[in-house]
Amino acid sequence: MPTYPLAYRIEDFLRRQIAWADQVLTELDAVPDASAESLESLVLHQQQRQKEARDFAREYNGLAAEWRRDEETTDEERARIRVQSERAQGLMTTLQSRFDTVQERADQQAARLRQEVNDLRRGGRSVTIYQTELLTAPEFVDKKA
Repeated sequence: MPTYPLAYRIEDFLRRQIAWADQVLTELDAVPDASAESLESLVLHQQQRQKEARDFAREYNGLAAEWRRDEETTDEERARIRVQSERAQGLMTTLQSRFDTVQERADQQAARLRQEVNDLRRGGRSVTIYQTELLTAPEFVDKKA
């Protein structure tokens, strides 16, 4: 198996990372407003994205260690890598912002669902309190009501 120069491997890594970030941003833009189904689907999909992000981080760590030791990369290659690196960093910053927004929407949906469940519990308790078999006499007055 051929060994590619470090500059080539770094540029390849950055191209793949940029493509991945573009794809994830497109997917996040397509996420509908927080519904239970879309959030569940998003969570499952996000687990796969987290694995991919960990893989990128592991690959980055190896390349960064080589980059610090490298003395063969030309100034032209370094300039190309710097441009791609800045673009990748910008996309990752945007991606983090979008993830924060999606997390906020999910938190709002979860809070709304908790409130609805609590409202249903309160409503269900009222219904059971006023069932006719609980009224033992016509003059019965519920002091809790």
